[in-house]
Amino acid sequence: MATKMVISGYIHAVDQERTKQNNTNLTSREKEVLKLITDGYTNQEIAERLIISIKTVESHRAHILDKLELHTRADLVKYARTQGMFD
Repeated sequence: MATKMVISGYIHAVDQERTKQNNTNLTSREKEVLKLITDGYTNQEIAERLIISIKTVESHRAHILDKLELHTRADLVKYARTQGMFD
């Protein structure tokens, strides 16, 4: 039982450290795109606000997903909120 608690604590600490590293690996533009995604903007709206192409927004989103090891737009929103990234 004690061993299981120690291992569980270690795994949790490793996961938190990985999350922290992933957050810092995002570029300022990726963080900006993530914020707009979290705020509910569409790719088109993000492109217009940042004066970039939709393809560039999609590229940023794909990089963010890869870096954070997530799969969907909803995952991104949930992740950013649970991490308190834009409070």
